[in-house]
Amino acid sequence: PALKEKDIKKFSVHLNKIEDNVADYFSEIQSGRYTSEYAQEIIAFLESNQVLGRGQSSWGPSLYALLPNEKKAKEIKEDILIKFKSKIDKIYITSAANEGAKITKNV
Repeated sequence: PALKEKDIKKFSVHLNKIEDNVADYFSEIQSGRYTSEYAQEIIAFLESNQVLGRGQSSWGPSLYALLPNEKKAKEIKEDILIKFKSKIDKIYITSAANEGAKITKNV
C-alpha cells in the first residue's frame, strides 16, 4: 500500500524490516548480517545519515539506499566516496522503475 500511496517513508520502514530479517537469517552463512565488514560499515553510515531505506542486493556485494530526492542522493554519494574511497568501486544514482525488465534483441 505504501508504494501505491507514494509514501517512500512508510515503504522504507517496511523494506528495512524485510532486509533486517533476511540479513539475520543469512548472518550465520555469510559471517554477519552483510557479506563483508565494508558492507556493514557502509550500511551503518547510511543509517547514521538518515537514509530512508537501505540494504544488500541478494548476496551482495551491491548495496542500495532509498533517498527522498536527487539532491540528497548526490550528497550521500559524495560523502560515501570520500569516507569509503578505497572500498567502493561504483555508485549509481537511479530512479525507481514501475515496470519489470524488458528483454530486447540486439541486431
